[in-house]
Amino acid sequence: MSVPYIYSVTETRLALSRLVTDLADGIHGPVILGPHGRPKATLLAWDLFDEMRDELSALDVLRAVPALVERLTHPSGASTTTVGVLTGATSSAEVRFWPDVVADLRDVVTLDVTEAIEAIATGELAGEPLEDGRLAGQWVWLLVTRATGTAPATGHYIIWRVADGQVELIAVLRASGGVTRAWQPAPAP
Repeated sequence: MSVPYIYSVTETRLALSRLVTDLADGIHGPVILGPHGRPKATLLAWDLFDEMRDELSALDVLRAVPALVERLTHPSGASTTTVGVLTGATSSAEVRFWPDVVADLRDVVTLDVTEAIEAIATGELAGEPLEDGRLAGQWVWLLVTRATGTAPATGHYIIWRVADGQVELIAVLRASGGVTRAWQPAPAP
């Protein structure tokens, strides 16, 4: 007969913080714990892990809400142009945007992000609703990820709303390391 060991709050917090740090750094995925709380194996794909990734992604976007609210009080307001002018692509789809989006795109624009913005502007791509009482209007967001080989994925959130019947780009933000790690593809067998 074995006597179960009950971990203190401090021991549990230390064990979980190491696990979360290693997940974000790409050292391993979710672990299967064995006797005495020691990791026995890691998982590359797991339904609960997918759900955790999606929840973490939503939390990531909600953390940006205060900055998004500040953008809406920008004195110069929104402008309208084509996606091509905004991203350097050839698309002639029209989109409204806040001035800060130009600074966002200066560092992060990729083909994936450009194609997603075009699809959003033409109404071909839906997003997840962004529920927050501080935001007025119909707000949605989309996570665009890009993964190559076994390198950690890169991810960006495109956040927009529908205002006066037009799609209005609010932000294009880089996803956190925890989210992009979760989207990393499994290495080839």
